[in-house]
Amino acid sequence: MQSKLSSFSICSFLVVSVACLSAQTLTSNTYGGSGSDAANGVATDSAGNIYVVGTTTSFNLPLLNPAQSANSGTQLLFSADAGSTWKPLGNLPNPYTQYQGSQTTIAVDPTNAAVFYAGFNGMVFKTIDSGQHFSSVLLPQPASIIIDPSNPSTLYANTGEGLPGALFKSTDGGASWTTAMVLGIPASVAIQSLVIDPFHPESLWAVAGGDAYVSTDGANSWSQVTLPAPVVSGAFGLIGFVFDSVTPGTLYLTGQGFAGLYLLKSTDGGAKWIQVSAPFQGGPLVADPVHAGYLYDLSPGPAGGGPGLFYRSADGGVTWQSFPFPAYYASSMAVDPGNSNIILAGSYRSNNGGETWSPTMVSRDIQITFAPTGKGVVYASGPITSDIFLAKFAPDGKTLKFATYFGGMGNETAAGVQLDASGNIWVTGSTSSFDLPVSKHALLKQPKGISNIFLAKFSPQGQLLASTYLGGSQTDTVVALRLDANGDP
Repeated sequence: MQSKLSSFSICSFLVVSVACLSAQTLTSNTYGGSGSDAANGVATDSAGNIYVVGTTTSFNLPLLNPAQSANSGTQLLFSADAGSTWKPLGNLPNPYTQYQGSQTTIAVDPTNAAVFYAGFNGMVFKTIDSGQHFSSVLLPQPASIIIDPSNPSTLYANTGEGLPGALFKSTDGGASWTTAMVLGIPASVAIQSLVIDPFHPESLWAVAGGDAYVSTDGANSWSQVTLPAPVVSGAFGLIGFVFDSVTPGTLYLTGQGFAGLYLLKSTDGGAKWIQVSAPFQGGPLVADPVHAGYLYDLSPGPAGGGPGLFYRSADGGVTWQSFPFPAYYASSMAVDPGNSNIILAGSYRSNNGGETWSPTMVSRDIQITFAPTGKGVVYASGPITSDIFLAKFAPDGKTLKFATYFGGMGNETAAGVQLDASGNIWVTGSTSSFDLPVSKHALLKQPKGISNIFLAKFSPQGQLLASTYLGGSQTDTVVALRLDANGDP
């Protein structure tokens, strides 16, 4: 005879035992999806129903009458209003998506914002309907994808660190790829970065093994770029090229020397170079797509943490202004080609050229790419994040009565579940999301810190009744939940 109180495993790896509540024989059942799932709390009611709260990265949990039907922490994101608001776009159709171990790179067709390419885990994916469907081609670890602005059917992809000399070219819109010639670049080094001259698309500029190279014939042959001091040759050397999108022949090159970071500038297509000011300590350097001579850099904060600094130059790197950036670092920065006052960096947005910043609902460090059409379309990729799940099972431990997700675009981690005298279900945990579904009269409607606590109340049928943020300006966590004699948490 099966026990009234049953144990069950979450994704076959965690057994929740109720031996302390009953000496009867226990049974085991499984619940979970294709991602990483873990149970963080369990409770039972007087009828023997079992309530489980947990943390999940799965997008295919078995749900029933959910209050929230989807995990919004997807790999791909989309914005139609220059990053003011975001929507989860989905995940690339790749068996390794759930265990994302490499960065996803995105390139958008300069003539059609619905067409973009994404490189991830040894494949190049293409969509022609803004990410609703993808085709794919095998390609070893694409680190970056470059589109010819004059002929979008021509693309280049380099494989970055780990695959020396690997450069690929497609002339049919990504349907097939061939190994591009790398004559002139040592076969033993990897191509670290690759850019295309926006005014002369046959010219490609690369940093390989810490040195600079240029091809003027569509990657058929390469020659090393002659650079002045303080260039340091080798791996401890150059970082990457940046083109002025407005002024033909003007480009920049960042490098790391023994005295720190430096910035070189050429105004004659790379024939001659001068050193200009580089007060920043690294981070992404980008050129304004609309205004000539405007450069932006996002420098990480001091060692040990603390906010970073955003740098802006209006004279091609001769002088710089700096403004506080609210986070320690952002790995990606992009300027809106339709309104260069709008800058996106990681999970933050500025609408005044980087002077002030506000957090966005993506709630994590993302890789950002504006569509060149200049109509506010943005695609982004980021690490998959976790939501919590809340599930109710019948006393047999396997009959699902309801199951739901709860969370936002950041990370949620569950900590506990309790029932009050009316059968309402209380759950708590920590969150980094700025878009958590909170109540109209919540105690705290927006998070104050990097990570805050959340408290949520569900009906016995699993519908969300109330929720709020709790916490201060730093990092807040919770490890357990208990209700008092009045049924209050």
